[in-house]
Amino acid sequence: MKKLLILLLTLALLPLGASAEFNNEALHQLEDCIIMMQPGTWDVLVCPVNQPYQGEMEDAWLDVSVDFVEKADLDMTLVRVAVAVDVFDNLYADTIAFTVGGKCYAFAVEAEVFEYDAVYQEDYAICLTDASLPFLKALAQQKKDDPIAVEFISMEETVASGRVVIPGEEAAWIYDTFIDLGGKSQNLKGINDLWPCTITTAK
Repeated sequence: MKKLLILLLTLALLPLGASAEFNNEALHQLEDCIIMMQPGTWDVLVCPVNQPYQGEMEDAWLDVSVDFVEKADLDMTLVRVAVAVDVFDNLYADTIAFTVGGKCYAFAVEAEVFEYDAVYQEDYAICLTDASLPFLKALAQQKKDDPIAVEFISMEETVASGRVVIPGEEAAWIYDTFIDLGGKSQNLKGINDLWPCTITTAK
């Protein structure tokens, strides 16, 4: 009985993703990827060399990346969607919505803002959970690599919008790699509150 109590206590004290068996060693051996530390964190990024994807926005520059991030604080490896926009007036979006495959995937976000010579760079990072992995799967299932809509929303009002091509073949490779290396062995449901996503039928 004493050993059982010690085991239960040990499991309770483990970090959120410690029971996961994601194969980070294999992730680091992927070809055509760059491994780097995310500035200001202990997180490790594994980024395909052909990214970011350059999008289109009126009076702005839009870049979108889909890569992997080893989250040190969670002891988990996740798929990350990174959105960067350079604008002359701040957006300070609290939601970014992507429309793909007839559905709208709206993610709660928080901007990290940098200013250079009156141009503002706003960076947004989204990690996919069990609730939002369907977004990556929808990208992978595209029949054609058409631009998808990207909408920046602040206080329920659209403040900017654009379009970007995220190739289905690339999204499929990232999805399959994540699954094959043990992505779903992690507690993806346990982090839904960190990166909320609402999925609705596109208007």
